Amino acid sequence: MGFFIVDLHRQIEQLYKKQYAGATATDTFTVYRGQGLSVGDFEQLLKIKGGLISFNNFLSTSNNRNISLDFAQRATINPDQVGVLFIMKINPALSTAPFASIAGISNFQGEDKVLISMHSVFRIQDIKQMDGNDRLFEVNLTLTADNDPELSSLTDYIRQESFPDSEGRYRLGMVLWKMGQFDKAENIYQVLLDKTTDDNDQTTLHGQLGSIKKDQEKYHEALTLHEKSLDTCQKTLPPNHPSLATSYICLGLVHSKMCNYPKALSYYEKALKIKQQSLPPNHLSLASSYYDIGLVYRKMSNYSKARTFYERAIQIGEQSLPSNHPDLQKWRNNFEDTSIRRNRPGIKAKDWCNWPDESLENMDSLFHIQQYIQQAIRRNPSDIDFILQVPEQQDEGVWKYEHLRQFCLELNDLTVYLQKECLPDTCSQMTATEQWIFLCAAHKNPKECPAIDYTRHTLDGAASLLNSNKYFPSRISIKDTSIAKLGSVCRRIYRIFSHAYYHHRTLYDEFEERTHLCRRFTVFALRYGLIPKDNLIVPINGVNQDVSTIMQQQSSPIKTNSFTSLKNGSSPPSSSSSLESDA
Repeated sequence: MGFFIVDLHRQIEQLYKKQYAGATATDTFTVYRGQGLSVGDFEQLLKIKGGLISFNNFLSTSNNRNISLDFAQRATINPDQVGVLFIMKINPALSTAPFASIAGISNFQGEDKVLISMHSVFRIQDIKQMDGNDRLFEVNLTLTADNDPELSSLTDYIRQESFPDSEGRYRLGMVLWKMGQFDKAENIYQVLLDKTTDDNDQTTLHGQLGSIKKDQEKYHEALTLHEKSLDTCQKTLPPNHPSLATSYICLGLVHSKMCNYPKALSYYEKALKIKQQSLPPNHLSLASSYYDIGLVYRKMSNYSKARTFYERAIQIGEQSLPSNHPDLQKWRNNFEDTSIRRNRPGIKAKDWCNWPDESLENMDSLFHIQQYIQQAIRRNPSDIDFILQVPEQQDEGVWKYEHLRQFCLELNDLTVYLQKECLPDTCSQMTATEQWIFLCAAHKNPKECPAIDYTRHTLDGAASLLNSNKYFPSRISIKDTSIAKLGSVCRRIYRIFSHAYYHHRTLYDEFEERTHLCRRFTVFALRYGLIPKDNLIVPINGVNQDVSTIMQQQSSPIKTNSFTSLKNGSSPPSSSSSLESDA
């Protein structure tokens, strides 16, 4: 396939030289291309309007607008696509890619086609909706000039990012590694390792393979490879050689990923000692080591030490880097984070948890999902959609699990709040409406409990299940069979909301106005189908608006001598009360 691609490119180049030799700006022309784009790709296109776009395939274009428009219109038949008519303005005197008219050799006679070679780069001038159709757009493009400043900057950046100091397969392996093509990069490095007997090459290749394994989160394999690299270095190099510092840093990074913080700190300090002996005191490599050490201290919750090392990194960075450099900004942000992200003794109520937001990617905690959810709640507890929005690439099962843990945590606050008036004497049964009485499964045989005791028992049972090593041994990956148990927990803890709403309305309203907890829980339960909608009996405006109909069907008074036992999730009969067990 590669042979045919190269051959076609060369043919286009030959035709281009024949057809457009000596062309000037007055020879500028327009061609068209109609096609479908996925909704996601089109949304991405809208975001970069005014920027550059590169096509990674050969482009067949036409000088006939109507023919191209027909292709774009056909694409709208697919509900997952947007029809796009590309209108391409080409100045042959300023092109970045070869193109050629194939009118005489195309199978489509009567239509002048222009074939543009791969990796042509265009600037997006405008994007407009066509004929009021929200799934049909025209996109105006201009083929970029060779001297386009933005294209030149981008090209230089790509050249620097593609490891210009490396050669041949070493460079190819590094590019593949940076692209996330770990298996391909590993194959290249393994072939090179099998062929070499040179100690320096073996050190480098073991280190590269170790870094690939680290990025694949195969930390034990990464340690083995980095230790081999270090062993070779120690046998062949003096104890203060820079390559030893590199090996120490790699080992420190892997140990940090494995949460072996004392070990990581030890390796980082060894690397720093070597650098301090061989580099000037304001060298950026020293700043990088100071930052790495500060990061480990932060993970160990030693914030004062972390700030000390962050400060050293910042001092060097301010001497050597522009003020808006991303590394310097990162060091400053982490320094501020260790300074602010704590509630210190004597803090005022208005400043409690009043620290800057942190992105999920920057959260180093083992419980980063819980931390992220709590941050979203602090930001605005009424913004339910934002709080429940699943981050990109986040496992949905873990997301549901962490939210349920958070609900149980906050329901403890509601329970304490209810203790003002929810007493064993006044609420001797766990009831919701007149139709619902719940049995408590905390006893050997399920039985009635005072509402406040039932509430405590339910939250204790939920905590026991959610912390069970049998069902939830990990908070990173959760089995589907364990996720299936979340619905049962949701149904049980929802009864706390229903009791509070129907029997302690004033306290419920005060708590809900401040926390929006029941609204958030109801949206959560409906979104993931964890509770049947008919069982969500607390009316939430705009969420379960048909709850009034449900309540009308359940308006009969309790008959104390006629309880009917129901299974979880079933609806009560309209002529008698319902007694539901947790079992």
